[in-house]
Amino acid sequence: MIRFLLFLGLAVAFSAARPAPAEPKLEMGKFDTASLYDDGRLNKLKEVTNKLTPEQKKKIDDATAIMFDRNLSVDDKYNKLAALSENKEMDADKEKMLKEFIGKLNEILQYYDKELLPGVSPKARKVLEAMEDMMKKPIAWMEKSKEEQQAQMLKYAEGMEVDDVFHIYGVMSKLMAKAKELGIIDMHKKLEQQMMTGNEFF
Repeated sequence: MIRFLLFLGLAVAFSAARPAPAEPKLEMGKFDTASLYDDGRLNKLKEVTNKLTPEQKKKIDDATAIMFDRNLSVDDKYNKLAALSENKEMDADKEKMLKEFIGKLNEILQYYDKELLPGVSPKARKVLEAMEDMMKKPIAWMEKSKEEQQAQMLKYAEGMEVDDVFHIYGVMSKLMAKAKELGIIDMHKKLEQQMMTGNEFF
């Protein structure tokens, strides 16, 4: 069960924060939200989400909130995630790997808060904060249609100037580069492959 919590709780965040194109597509002062979507991947995520029970969905939202909590240490997050899991026992190697993954996520959150957010415009910051709030509730997001998701993204973008758009794409690009540098992307891909094939990981 803990692989559900780790994977689905973060998959939306990684989907929404895909590497930015060299030149964001702009039209009438808005950015092209189509570049944020991978239909095949999102459809697979929806298939998995639709098979979950209400209790499992709640656990995934709870797990995501834990992962985004800046006030929790690696051990605190691990213990809270373990408490949510149906599998209470984990061998030493898997525990070490999970704690390493959580530690890297804590590091990237600190990088985002300390080095990226302070340099963006007020409007871009407001949009980024709204996007993070959305990411903290992955089930509600995955249960929306693609059209509803795009409409929500466009609502966030209302009133943005071109500079605001480039600030957001710049943050996303640097965030994904940092995630790749820390090995988070590869670790997340492994979790995703395990999830999609139905194999147990944790």
